[in-house]
Amino acid sequence: MNSFYQNPNFPNNYPNANVNFDQNLVIAVFDKVNGYCCGTIDITDILEEETAIRITLQYLLNGALAKVAQPIHVVKIPHTTKTIQFEYK
Repeated sequence: MNSFYQNPNFPNNYPNANVNFDQNLVIAVFDKVNGYCCGTIDITDILEEETAIRITLQYLLNGALAKVAQPIHVVKIPHTTKTIQFEYK
């Protein structure tokens, strides 16, 4: 299986799907399920601070793209024991 998410509409060749969890963390953000309307949820910045990793999220695109959608953004970062903090802009 080459996919993080078992959904028939999700691509089977998702980039970076092979993750060594001893070396990497997977950060995934999801928005609510939207009916007849959708947009995006986007990780726009990942900043490493002294004691934390700060992840900035934004809603960059709004519009009617599908009948039902649930925006998602998945990234892979190097493993850390620092606290992960999310902020919305």
